[in-house]
Amino acid sequence: MEMNDTIAGVLKVFYFVVVFGLIIFFAYFVSRMIGRRGRFNTGKYMKVIDSLYLGTDKMLLIIQVGTEYMLVSAGSKDISLIKTLDSFAVEEEVETPFEQSGFTYYLERYGKNYKNSLQKLRGKKNNSSNRDGINE
Repeated sequence: MEMNDTIAGVLKVFYFVVVFGLIIFFAYFVSRMIGRRGRFNTGKYMKVIDSLYLGTDKMLLIIQVGTEYMLVSAGSKDISLIKTLDSFAVEEEVETPFEQSGFTYYLERYGKNYKNSLQKLRGKKNNSSNRDGINE
């Protein structure tokens, strides 16, 4: 009897771990899908070209309506037109290669910054030791 209870307990734990893993996987997958879409949708006649967050509930937007571009401020309670832009050149987004946008790119970038910081600290430490008359 005790053996069956132990097996049932192990199977329950295994079941809960698998279900928990599936929930985490689906949450990750759904959040990636939502993140790729972006916050702003493009309509049939309007498109958000760029946005700049100024605070928790304030932002600036460049909106294209037909062939015109407008600078708009949006807050939690109001939206107002700041200016219609006379000339505005939209830069085409250049996609970076996978190597430059992946994890290895950031790892190398921050690794170099870390090494440079360590070298600077070691240089300062060596200079202060030499000033005190201590030679290595």
